[in-house]
Amino acid sequence: MKNYIKILICFFLPLCIHALERRPASNPNLALGFHPYGSVNFGMEYYTYTEPSVMSISGAMYHLNGLFGVKLNPFFKTDVQIYYSQDIGKNVYDGSIHNSVTNETTPLSVRSADYYLGGVGRLGLVLGDGFEEEWVTLYTGIGYRYLDNDIQNPPGQLVAYRREQSYLYMPFGLEAKFWLNNFIKFKLNGELRALLMGSNITHFTDLGWDNDAYFTQKNGSGSRVSLGVDFFITKKQSINVEAFFDYWNIKKSNLQEASRGGKFLGYYVEPDNNTKVFGVQIGYGF
Repeated sequence: MKNYIKILICFFLPLCIHALERRPASNPNLALGFHPYGSVNFGMEYYTYTEPSVMSISGAMYHLNGLFGVKLNPFFKTDVQIYYSQDIGKNVYDGSIHNSVTNETTPLSVRSADYYLGGVGRLGLVLGDGFEEEWVTLYTGIGYRYLDNDIQNPPGQLVAYRREQSYLYMPFGLEAKFWLNNFIKFKLNGELRALLMGSNITHFTDLGWDNDAYFTQKNGSGSRVSLGVDFFITKKQSINVEAFFDYWNIKKSNLQEASRGGKFLGYYVEPDNNTKVFGVQIGYGF
């Protein structure tokens, strides 16, 4: 986490200084206004969820996302983004089956039906020139992410179960924009995410056990970087292309006990895990 902060400071601090130097000398109009903006995007991504030395789930997914916001005055804006990603039928779980009777572990590779969705509300401080021109935006807010992994059983076996994962987090980000010419604008975004609370529901009842496990995860963080290009077809409408990398690193949970047929099976934990998503998207901005 500290390394991410150092990288963002070293890269974005010169941009902030440059934006401050470019600010016009005249006093801007600070009266509240209503200047809407937004975008709708579609893309493809490669998703990998890993519990080191335990299991992994990976595969190609498609995603949709939309953003709607309002610029309130030359210095402040607020927006809401929602997103949804789903596998294309090719996600694979690579893990193992442990037989508690024989104490044997057998490798297992099966399909996993996965999707995740979420949303984030943000408030941004803008460095720019009036309502129209933005050079650098600093923002924070509150976000929520929900993940559903439904690992499929191999033929004739009952060994797989469903997992639900939720994160409540606070983003801290910086976005820089600069024009290549009158029709093309580049965008660079860096974001750090502080986990406020994480939870996991492991559906052990899918295996015929007595109860599902409800884990709590309190430690972790995430980050996102993206590079995009806006091709303007009118003064305010554009076709947008973006490449991005999304990352989460979540620490292990508390312990929960499990039983089957009234017999105590032991204590279980949701282990350390990380999620990596590489993707590209295209959309319409206004």
